[in-house]
Amino acid sequence: LQEVADFSSVRYLRLPRKPIPFVISEGVEKTEADEWQTIISYRSAENVKVCILDLGFQGYNALLGTELPSSVTTRSFRADGDLYASAHGTACAEVVHDMAPDAELWLVNFSTDVEYHNAVSWIIDQGMADEDQKVDIISCSVGWLNSGAGDGTGLICADVKNAYDNDIIWVSAAGNEAERHWEGAFRDPDADDWCNFEDPAQGEDEWFTFYAVAGTTYQVALNWDDWGTWNGSNYSYSEGNDYDLFLYDSGGLVIAASNNDQTAGAEPEETITDTAVSTGWRYIRIYKWHAPRDCKLELFFWGGSDLEYSEPPGSLAIPADSPYAIAVGATDWSDDSIHSYSSRGPTEDGRIKPDLVAPSGVSSATYGDLGFSGTSASAPHVAGAFALLIAKLPYTVDEIKSIIEARALDLGSSGKDNIFGLGRLKLSKGTEEEIEFSEDGANVN
Repeated sequence: LQEVADFSSVRYLRLPRKPIPFVISEGVEKTEADEWQTIISYRSAENVKVCILDLGFQGYNALLGTELPSSVTTRSFRADGDLYASAHGTACAEVVHDMAPDAELWLVNFSTDVEYHNAVSWIIDQGMADEDQKVDIISCSVGWLNSGAGDGTGLICADVKNAYDNDIIWVSAAGNEAERHWEGAFRDPDADDWCNFEDPAQGEDEWFTFYAVAGTTYQVALNWDDWGTWNGSNYSYSEGNDYDLFLYDSGGLVIAASNNDQTAGAEPEETITDTAVSTGWRYIRIYKWHAPRDCKLELFFWGGSDLEYSEPPGSLAIPADSPYAIAVGATDWSDDSIHSYSSRGPTEDGRIKPDLVAPSGVSSATYGDLGFSGTSASAPHVAGAFALLIAKLPYTVDEIKSIIEARALDLGSSGKDNIFGLGRLKLSKGTEEEIEFSEDGANVN
């Protein structure tokens, strides 16, 4: 270019113009990812591939070349093939692109657990058939309730392990259920077979209260510790304890009930989904149909107000409980405070989760200024951080994972805990550290 500029006939010369994203997540600067983005990539021969595995990518086309890369790979595993069923995945993809602008993005969606399994299998198969098509990272900001024992087992978590076994990093949103979760042993002091909840103000209470707004669809999910042993494909459901779930309106009338027959081999769970026809209070009750022992019950609620008696510990969604997933909780981007909804551990087998926390309440083109909240926004920050460092550093994935974990900003109690994990994503140790590369980008301080 300098030689061309020296010609007397040349009056003006410029470099090609590159598009700049119009909306950049506040999490980029907060996590100090921007310090890495201008460094020469060590692995310049190929882009790191990140798959956003989600429910839909509405509006992604209009963002190509600005908020997203100029081209992306897409695939829908929904029965109807609708890639645009939700805008949720588009916002997640925006965050990954903000964190790692050079990463190649795959947008893959599904709507059921069967489609999810097919999608994960397809992603893995692409890399097995052609190494150049291997996905490096899966960012999944979707979770399940009542789909496993909460100890990292079950079909949903099995797909995470399959990805891990094929050298794919799985980053999972921890969930937003901390204030919509309760667990405790079945108690029945009056021997009427209805579960009692301890009310700090009134003593015993058999009516679990929440508030619903007309037109709102909500879900109540109950499961208990009778999953039995996981053999890699099925649970044994060893004891056949049977509890039923009932939903009442403000007048005490039954709206809906779930009474699967666990004595006949049904999974130890009951689920009710309802759309409120009027605004007002609703009540949950749990009935013991047949149970040789008082099981540990777990109740989740989705789509309405917080539950009357909430228990944040153990509120992880599945597959964030998997030991092969990096589970991510949500902190406020402005002050690092934990969001009250952010799900937390421990897992049912006693492991500490989440693994990290990352910014939430950030800006995106999809959801507007500071409009993208939840652990759904936090997880793609971590996925993008992995993509960024894998490209920039000459280290193995395990070494990069160790770097990210070691540099996390410890919050809360010292060390890893069930609220903040190892701490908030932070990609440099501090102002005293300089990141230095040689000319070929191979040496890192």
